[in-house]
Amino acid sequence: MDGTGWHEEQHREHISLAERHVREAVSRVARQQRLVDRLNAEGSDSSVAQELLDVMSDLLIEFRDHLARMEAEEAQGQQWVHSRPDPLRRLASTSADIGPA
Repeated sequence: MDGTGWHEEQHREHISLAERHVREAVSRVARQQRLVDRLNAEGSDSSVAQELLDVMSDLLIEFRDHLARMEAEEAQGQQWVHSRPDPLRRLASTSADIGPA
């Protein structure tokens, strides 16, 4: 296999991994939403669970955007350039607001 074929195969593997991350994140967001709904129905404080759901939802958006960029690059025959936004920036700022456990 020449170098080009290897890069295309590696790119496809990255897309498959990103698709798996999106599927898993969808499942986790749905599970967290059910938890928030249950806490609200019980009259319990759901604020921390809601904050986590918000962060998880933001991460899901990041995962979907990343996957869409990789698929667009593949469709245009471009080489994917790995760049990593900091998806935990909001979680870090939220944790700082909450204080130590």
